[in-house]
Amino acid sequence: MDVNVPTWGPKSKGATPLHLAAEGGHLSVMDELLERGANIDARTKGACGWTPLHNAAKERRRAAVKFLVENGAFLPPDINDCRFNPPLHYCPGLDWAYEELERLQQESLSSGETSSSSEG
Repeated sequence: MDVNVPTWGPKSKGATPLHLAAEGGHLSVMDELLERGANIDARTKGACGWTPLHNAAKERRRAAVKFLVENGAFLPPDINDCRFNPPLHYCPGLDWAYEELERLQQESLSSGETSSSSEG
């Protein structure tokens, strides 16, 4: 089964199953898709090129946004759609996702420092 197969139809824009699961906030489906190799940063076809993170943010699926960020979704300040809107533009007040990303990065740095200092 190809978990990255794009949807088809006149209005589908090539969304993947992960886009649709993120849009609906279906965390267990998202988890299964990622376990099977879904591309967490897949972009839709067309000018806007939305990622699953855009879909989750637009639908205000806070748990889905957090899940995607925790699982490595690309979330720099410049991940934009065709209107130069980052995913969190569609979900005002969810700047916590950037805070969560920063926390995860700090944890990663801290664990790296601990393991390298214990080797010496």
